[in-house]
Amino acid sequence: MRMSWAILALTACSASSPVTPAKGTGGAGGASAPTDTGMSSTGGSGGASVPPIDATDLPAGDDAGGAGATGEVGDGPRDTAGESGLTGSCTGAIACDDFEGNATGAAPAMWTVDIRPAGTGTLQIDTTRAYSGTKSVHVTLVANRDHINSFITRPLSALPNNTLYGRMMMWVMATPARNVHWDNIRAQGFFPGTMTDGQYNYGGGPVPGDGGLFANYWTPSADCWKNSKTHMPLAQWNCIEWLYDGANNEMHYWLNGEELADMAVMQKGDGCIQGAGANNWRAPPFTKLSLGWYNAQSSPIPIDMWMDDVGIDTKRIGCPAPP
Repeated sequence: MRMSWAILALTACSASSPVTPAKGTGGAGGASAPTDTGMSSTGGSGGASVPPIDATDLPAGDDAGGAGATGEVGDGPRDTAGESGLTGSCTGAIACDDFEGNATGAAPAMWTVDIRPAGTGTLQIDTTRAYSGTKSVHVTLVANRDHINSFITRPLSALPNNTLYGRMMMWVMATPARNVHWDNIRAQGFFPGTMTDGQYNYGGGPVPGDGGLFANYWTPSADCWKNSKTHMPLAQWNCIEWLYDGANNEMHYWLNGEELADMAVMQKGDGCIQGAGANNWRAPPFTKLSLGWYNAQSSPIPIDMWMDDVGIDTKRIGCPAPP
């Protein structure tokens, strides 16, 4: 039977290989997960592992320091005023990276590069364009391939209430056709006592979203969506902010400082293509964050995007000041 475009466009959403859980959080008895194969992974320093984004270890001294550092912004006063007093600076946040301390052509030192399958994309520091300074992360993916991604990733650890705020500046030349599901922001982990992966994703969506921005919830038994009427502005720097609230099973998204109400998820979205009762966006414990680009379906165009000024924290950071 011929499937509708709405179903066809979503059947392949986010079905990437699961991440390896932190030690002791695997299946019954804390068994370790199988190694995640089928990816080309290059660490920030010759493939070395990167430390987790850990809310129990906030910067508090000269631990990162400005130019010449490994991508982390130097220390400064931490904004504690809440959303009414946003500064837009991520200095002092759990993770704060302007990529200026990295060598051009190298992988970003604070992150691991995840390109899968190998040969379908690239990710490196480049000087073609930057929101601030002279450097950013340049991400590409080839056309006419499905289930491919080019991500920077970091493990997550000890997030209070299983909740994180994020901010990044993003430039994309063009987005895929309206029947392609793509993701930019993914937080994922295994549900306790299982080997079942769960994902909160923000990106862009297929029919019925008409190629607009899109929230996605994925587990092996659920593939759910929430569509926005807003489309990603192209060929310009956009400030993307998000909240993944795992304690309350909520997601929120801001574009250039304004929250998109039709991108907010409060326990459920618009619908699901798997399971009659699947529209329950129960968050896993978030143990991995991925930023970049994922195409679930085959895109007729290649992806060409840049990321800059990434910040992760336990409260909203806000957009950076104009350069």
